[in-house]
Amino acid sequence: MYEIDYEKLRDDLLDYFGTAAFSGISPAMSEVARVENADEDELLEIAQECKWNLQKYYH
Repeated sequence: MYEIDYEKLRDDLLDYFGTAAFSGISPAMSEVARVENADEDELLEIAQECKWNLQKYYH
């Protein structure tokens, strides 16, 4: 059985939303805070909302 690398997922989500926030997309700042404070279940929820392929996070 595979497990998800939550640390990598969090880092990638922070990069994604951080880049958007730096580009001036203000709602992305609240998403950065959400990702920083998210537990594992919420990280998965955020990634699914963004329609990310989670297979690359399996190890």
